[in-house]
Parts: sequence; structure tokens; C-alpha cells
Amino acid sequence: MRELAGQAERVHVVFNNCCGGASVRAAEQMDRLLRAGHWRA
Repeated sequence: MRELAGQAERVHVVFNNCCGGASVRAAEQMDRLLRAGHWRA
């Protein structure tokens, strides 16, 4: 994602939702990482 974010105007992330609540947990974790600024290079 870091590399893509540096090369694109927008980056979309899609989570696989075929395994229980895994996609929700992954999205929540990604939200925490983005809000904490861990996505920046």
C-alpha cells in the first residue's frame, strides 16, 4: 500500500469477506493503522 499510495491519487483496499468476521476485523485493524499514521513511507 505504501508504494501504491506514492504512485496513485487513490488506493482502494478490499477485504475478503468469506470467513466469518475476518473482514471486519481486518478493516478495523487497517483503520487503526491508517489513523496512527503507520501507512506513511
